[in-house]
Amino acid sequence: MDEPLAILDAPHQSDCVQIVRGLIADDGGTVVSVLHELNIALQADHVVVMDAGRIVHQGAPHEAATHAALQQVFQHRLSIFQVRDRWVALNA
Repeated sequence: MDEPLAILDAPHQSDCVQIVRGLIADDGGTVVSVLHELNIALQADHVVVMDAGRIVHQGAPHEAATHAALQQVFQHRLSIFQVRDRWVALNA
């Protein structure tokens, strides 16, 4: 899916993610999606970080290397924190 959440407000983004997980991912399927919503992307099972069309990192959203790659790609203009059981990206 290419930017499926771009036109949705936050509550509807959450609804969309839950629907997709319920219909596809929870049944053993795979979902590949391009997202600029980092807080949603950090809820994925696996994150691929790209810069200028190239893959610069692949890993789990909880890995320090994933956080470092995101910070590098976004010129250290964001910080990543754990809030309860989720990772969130905030403007630095």
